[in-house]
Amino acid sequence: MKINIANRFPAWLSAFCVVIAGLTACKKSTSSNTTAGPQTITTVLKNASDVTLFYSAMTRVHLDSTFNGPGPFTVFVPTDNAFTVAGITGSSLSALTVDSLKYFLLYHTLAAGLLSTSLPAGPNAKMVTANGDSVFITVNTNGIFINGIQALSHDVQASNGYINAMSAPLFPPRGTLLQTLQADTSFSYMVAAVSRASLGSTDMNGMLASGGPYTLFAPVNYAFRTAGFATIDQINAANSDSLANILLYNMLPGRTFTSDVSSGTFRTTLNDSTILFMSSGATRQIKGSMNTIPANVIAANIMARNGVMYAIDQVLRPKLP
Repeated sequence: MKINIANRFPAWLSAFCVVIAGLTACKKSTSSNTTAGPQTITTVLKNASDVTLFYSAMTRVHLDSTFNGPGPFTVFVPTDNAFTVAGITGSSLSALTVDSLKYFLLYHTLAAGLLSTSLPAGPNAKMVTANGDSVFITVNTNGIFINGIQALSHDVQASNGYINAMSAPLFPPRGTLLQTLQADTSFSYMVAAVSRASLGSTDMNGMLASGGPYTLFAPVNYAFRTAGFATIDQINAANSDSLANILLYNMLPGRTFTSDVSSGTFRTTLNDSTILFMSSGATRQIKGSMNTIPANVIAANIMARNGVMYAIDQVLRPKLP
């Protein structure tokens, strides 16, 4: 079953080697790579062989002139391989309007020249990007993470700032958590469950529209069918407070990115129960108390203005009260 946002937000990405401006960073992204030189960010990217998609996109919207200017800037640049893994091609970037593409690229840009040692450690420290949106930065012993996505090469120095090679593109939020659900038909059962639950004592619509920040584990449609809700009509006939209890179990307070948890980590949900994060290789899973097997993470680190969302293939089930 196709998840519209899954191709744009790959759940987990393995480390790969990045070569940019003659500097190589292989897997160990915690090492600093600094080379001083007179070249601007535009020139460094133009001469790099593995960031051609980003460079072509920025020239189309005339950001090459901007990045030739005095700056300073810090640019988080997805490599060509990162775009490919995310399902993004030159054609799909070209299909965007100039304004949309520029907005997307500026989400990868800070209007300041910051070494990795000057980035806030966080976890998940908020920084405003050049398009006016926010990214959330964590610097720890595992590396540098932007919205949970790892920088594999960092502190590549230009005359007007710094470049960080990213393992995946950064996608700006579509809207609130509720709007993100409503924008994708893969979550139509979830949207129905939120509406039905809001008829009881918990305003789930209000929480997802204006509350938070939250981390939402959003089951896709077939997950609800597997959980016993064969149709949306059955969701609409369910007890509102019981549904709300289930949905609150699928939520955490605050933003939790993939970089914030390791296998074996328990987190407390909004209904004061716990869920377990699990991983095996590239597979990431979450287990609820009453789930016989863990749910697979289909897509992770999906940004919303009031939180972060994961698409999962099961409804996380709490213990009965």
